[in-house]
Amino acid sequence: MNFLILSNNAPDYYRFFNKLADKISDEGHKVFYAVDSAYSSELNKLPDTRFQAYLFSKFWESSDRSAIDSNAARFHGSSLNLMHIPDYERASVFKFSANRHDCYYDDLILALITFFEHVIVKENIDVVLYENVSNTFAYAAWFVAKSMGIRYVGLYVSRLPGRFEIVDDPLNESSIYKSSYDSIRSGDVDVPADLREWASSYIDNIESVIPDYMKFNQLEKSNSIASYITMERFHKLVVGFRRRKDNHEFSFQVGNPLSLSLQMVLRSVLRNRRMASCKKYFEEPMTDEKYFLYPLHYHPESSTSVKAPLCIDELSVIRNLAFSLPFGYRLYVKDHPSAFALPTIDFYRQVADLPNVKFISSTENTKLLIKRSEAIITLTSTVGYEGVLLNKRVFLLGSDAYEFHPNVIRLSDPQEYHTLLSYWINQPLVNDPSVNEDLIAAYYMNTHAGILNFFESDDKLDMLVPKVLKAIFKTLRVQENGREEYGMGTD
Repeated sequence: MNFLILSNNAPDYYRFFNKLADKISDEGHKVFYAVDSAYSSELNKLPDTRFQAYLFSKFWESSDRSAIDSNAARFHGSSLNLMHIPDYERASVFKFSANRHDCYYDDLILALITFFEHVIVKENIDVVLYENVSNTFAYAAWFVAKSMGIRYVGLYVSRLPGRFEIVDDPLNESSIYKSSYDSIRSGDVDVPADLREWASSYIDNIESVIPDYMKFNQLEKSNSIASYITMERFHKLVVGFRRRKDNHEFSFQVGNPLSLSLQMVLRSVLRNRRMASCKKYFEEPMTDEKYFLYPLHYHPESSTSVKAPLCIDELSVIRNLAFSLPFGYRLYVKDHPSAFALPTIDFYRQVADLPNVKFISSTENTKLLIKRSEAIITLTSTVGYEGVLLNKRVFLLGSDAYEFHPNVIRLSDPQEYHTLLSYWINQPLVNDPSVNEDLIAAYYMNTHAGILNFFESDDKLDMLVPKVLKAIFKTLRVQENGREEYGMGTD
């Protein structure tokens, strides 16, 4: 098979993916890279690998305009504009979107589609490989792969401890889990006794379970000033300096890398200066209040920009919810532990000033807040997932793997918020323990053993890579031949 591995400036991911590329090649397959820019190519040490890398920035800058423009008619009236959101939000946060001309984003999407069609056809690609779709570059690769019948393999940390997922459709992630769940509920698939016992124990202990990604994600520490004084950051500055004269118009995910590095440091400095001022807007939870719990999300991140793309303006979402609550209820907005003080002080003030809203500190116990709440309202989050396992109603504004759970209600139209919230808050919950056990069993059956931590030491990555590759080939076989055996010993 021929693999196309995506590469961009995601922090330190290249160490894992470069090792994975070597392992795939050693197994007798061909490997190619698609990389967003020359800066990312050098940063990720792609010239030091034995594989050909296709640079999107070079392709876009030197491409024949007629070839790109010919795609415009093919996609006229489609929903391609959603592809912009992940990198538009990132560019807005880090301030490298200024001075982009009116047609920049249209040209970008058409150029990306043309680029991936060119590479896939030229190298006869069978599989596109990356993490879950988390940015515009990956979104375009997935879109083209899907339209051409090519398999997309997105590696993703599972909420189940010690396991990871392989996602092939970011807009319909729940489908594979729902299929297994429905088969279990109908009796077409039996859950092995050891798996059911594990699922039951996992649910019983959910209040103390910490997902793997929360143990090693770098969001919180990456926003401290000290985190920028590292060899990795120094390497980025050196590469950025060498690339300072590149045409940054075509490096759409980075812009000028020196300016990007400066903006990241500046964001951290401003955050530290805001912390004391932001704390004054927090209120204490009250045990005698009826409230809906709304967890704030980290921005920019794929959990919102891909799975809830029309809800990235959380102030507007919170405002709409606050004025749609059933009378007598409050909205508890809980700050995100990794995002505290990243929004402006004015954001904190406006949220705290809304009627019916209490701003809750990120240091409050989330699971206790879930248990005391009347229901959860969330875009897409682990709080919603934990809510269903703690037998709470969950109102979901985006999409997530658990969206088919019988206690989950989708919210899409703000005009209907009040009607849906008022009706469903008074309806009985599905309280059958087997429902949650079957949900977890379905989730487990479609995940793989391994802690997917791209930031591990080289020795640990060397042990992880074969596990991941085995799971990839198993998934590809299942996609072709149907699901294989179930059980805890089948990884």
